[in-house]
Amino acid sequence: MKNRITGKPPVPNKSEVEMQNPVFSTAADTNTAALRILLEKPDASSDITLALYCLPRILFDTNEPFFPRYVAYSILRISGPSPSFRRTLVPPDGGAVLEYAVYWDWDIGHYYDLEHIWVYLNDAGAVTDCECSFHGHYLKGLLPDRANLAGSTVTLYSQPGKHAFSPDPIVFRLLPDAEAACREAAGEGGALIGRPLEGRIVKERWWDEAARTYLRNRAFRPSWNFISYEIPMDTLVLWKSFNKGLPELYCSTLEAYHEYYRDSLLPGSIS
Repeated sequence: MKNRITGKPPVPNKSEVEMQNPVFSTAADTNTAALRILLEKPDASSDITLALYCLPRILFDTNEPFFPRYVAYSILRISGPSPSFRRTLVPPDGGAVLEYAVYWDWDIGHYYDLEHIWVYLNDAGAVTDCECSFHGHYLKGLLPDRANLAGSTVTLYSQPGKHAFSPDPIVFRLLPDAEAACREAAGEGGALIGRPLEGRIVKERWWDEAARTYLRNRAFRPSWNFISYEIPMDTLVLWKSFNKGLPELYCSTLEAYHEYYRDSLLPGSIS
């Protein structure tokens, strides 16, 4: 069966993701002069090129079962509220903040996951800062020595199963439930209605149990070894467009998973 949103199998494995999707490799020696020109041209073509140039590099646990489905970008050249996170963004003078809202269908604890990365560019087109979401809050995305920055590319780690970001994976090992979240607690959150969806969809009674059943079967033990994952270029979309279609994406994707996996669910568990 094909997922009616993407036309691809609902749960591609790691090799399928790598084989089916073209990737954009960001060069470490990005020309800041080119970025400065893009900053000065606030149009759709310049913005997506800028978003591609500064696309972060994300490392995942080798046992990670879920990878981003979409990366929805916004570019703010003046101070204002984040389009998709409860915070205010203040770009450098003459520069910009690039917001990447990274969307997964699944977090090991629940259906629906949206994490964030913010890359700050100054008026010369150089990366001056980075921040990344961490369980409803956010961390600095650059190490003190900026060792995880190459040109315009910031390298970040994704917490196994939960997908919070950090420039150093040791942070994840300090969380008391880092292992349990991927095993005993798998699926506890059911079908999460994230903030961008509040008031836009009506929750069906079977959603929580469908999500729990699927995720319990995806429980895993993190290896705490990480591999690089280049974000497929065809997953990069404008946030405004992505957000407009998010309710339909959410509902129809969960329905597709339900239909695909219903034979493995306990009789009478959902309807």
